[in-house]
Amino acid sequence: MKFILTSFLLVLITCNLFCQQTKNSSRSKTSLYHTIDSLLANGYQSDMYPGASAVVFQNDSLLYFNYGRANIEKDISVSENTLFQLGSIGKILTVIAVLQQVDLGVLDLDADISEYIDFKTLTNKKGIISLRCLLTHTCSFNDVNIGYMSKNSKDVLSLQKFVIDYYPDIFQPVGTEIIYSNYSYALAGFIIEKTTGINFKRYIKDSIFKPLGMSNSSLDFPDNYSEISNYAIPYNKLDDKFKPTTIFPRHAIPAGSLVSNSLDMGKFIRALFKQDVTLLNSSSWDLLYSQQFTNHKILNGYSLGMEQQNINGNESWAKGGMLPGMLSGILIKSNDFAVFLVENTNSDEFGEYFFKSLFDIHYQNNSQVKSSIKKTNAKIFSGSYRDKRYNRKTIEKAATLFTGEIQLYVNATKDSLSLFHNDNWHDYAQVHDGIFQCADIPESYLVFKKDNSGNLSMYRSVNINGLSVPTSYEKLGPFNNSSFFNEQYPINVMVIISGFLFSLLAFVFKLLRLKKKNFLLKYKLPNYIYIIIIVISSSIIFHSIKGVYYLFQYRSEFLFGVPKTFAVATTFAYLLIPLMLLYFGVLMKIYKNKTGTFCTRIFLAVYGTSIICHLAFLKYWNFV
Repeated sequence: MKFILTSFLLVLITCNLFCQQTKNSSRSKTSLYHTIDSLLANGYQSDMYPGASAVVFQNDSLLYFNYGRANIEKDISVSENTLFQLGSIGKILTVIAVLQQVDLGVLDLDADISEYIDFKTLTNKKGIISLRCLLTHTCSFNDVNIGYMSKNSKDVLSLQKFVIDYYPDIFQPVGTEIIYSNYSYALAGFIIEKTTGINFKRYIKDSIFKPLGMSNSSLDFPDNYSEISNYAIPYNKLDDKFKPTTIFPRHAIPAGSLVSNSLDMGKFIRALFKQDVTLLNSSSWDLLYSQQFTNHKILNGYSLGMEQQNINGNESWAKGGMLPGMLSGILIKSNDFAVFLVENTNSDEFGEYFFKSLFDIHYQNNSQVKSSIKKTNAKIFSGSYRDKRYNRKTIEKAATLFTGEIQLYVNATKDSLSLFHNDNWHDYAQVHDGIFQCADIPESYLVFKKDNSGNLSMYRSVNINGLSVPTSYEKLGPFNNSSFFNEQYPINVMVIISGFLFSLLAFVFKLLRLKKKNFLLKYKLPNYIYIIIIVISSSIIFHSIKGVYYLFQYRSEFLFGVPKTFAVATTFAYLLIPLMLLYFGVLMKIYKNKTGTFCTRIFLAVYGTSIICHLAFLKYWNFV
């Protein structure tokens, strides 16, 4: 009897626990659904985005959310069928493609990629380029962005032509640090083509889209997408208004050209979350959810293709996409949920609000502020820094300066560093040698390192659309920062332009001599010096307007190649070299014969020095 009673009680307890787990599971699912729905509703009502689509996978179920308009002008609402251009989320497809070939024994992640493709530019003395370094952005490529896009799909280059024609050099040892590289993924995609003999787009369709039933997804989008009702229109937020913009095709298709809707992305995030063995072996899935490289052990790093997240001290893995007027993101929280979000705007205000609020509501904040050290040296780390993701051998060096530069200030009262990001000022206190922690975002750090030459680098995770991306910076000197470029250097240009005034004054003296024949005649300079000065000053003004100014004013045009206007202006910059040699030849003769007044000769010397400085400026920033 006791046995029967005991057994009965155990059954009751088991049933109660089962019911309680089912209830908790149901509540968690319902709770997450209501949270996401509420966040999307708040974002739309607050005018954070024109349209958004989201899907969450939890407890083996997919839940879809759609808000706002895919097309404001035509008043078309967002639905599960609305197609969005998702950008770099497509890099995950490239990683899966590579790992499928690794699973088959065709590729080796750590082998020299010259075993799979053969063109001379791969030869370098800075280390072995492997698939692992390609997929973790650690090859130190000098990525070229001029000509990265095409104005129409028919002019998109083949992968082979792109990786050969746009091959960048390697500017530092391979595996040194993370520097985001679209070229790396284009090269990985090309390796897929070479080793399988299948076009990359066809491979992705047959090996990923078809097995997952993603029938609405592709790596192409029509040139007239804005005229098709189920395509979302991209919008830039300007002066609190959403204005339509245009997305153009890109040559580096494996770096991110995914077009999809939330119906298909639900299937995709389900496969990612469940680690679908029909796509990859379990060992390969582990590579997507484990850190493969980090700039420092305290910082978030990269798996293969995914960026490590630490929101409120909770680890997850994510991949974001960013295109003109379009932001997207996938986030995987192991053993809990996966979520996909896309908004047709360039403003990441909602993405930051969405992902942070999601963790604030559903997870305990495990972040801890470390104790700051007593003796700090914040001042030596202050100054201007720029993102190392730029090409050092083209005009991109100048073009990206103003977008990739940040300023670190010393907060004297707290002996800490102050940095403006995500619309607020944040204080970073030193917690270890070369390591600073954010006071109000404890999972955010600044890490500083010096190389053997004494150059200072800084590493941090940048928040883009609510997801963190590992980023490397270099400290700038007094003559290569935006302040010098924008505020101090124009003084030198003004000296050169003063050559016009100098020549005008000489012309006035010439007119005066018509009335008074010997007026300052003994101080007269030869006429050809004025002609040379006028030609030099005119060339510099023309190049400054149609070259330097044009670069910053119409920077987006360079994504399709070098504009003709800029190319013409560059010829005037090259003319300065022979003109300068001619000028100094004449100047030496003037000094030798002591022609003109002492003040005149001083001005000519200063003018000549300004020409040298201007040419040095053009050379440093790759204008010549």
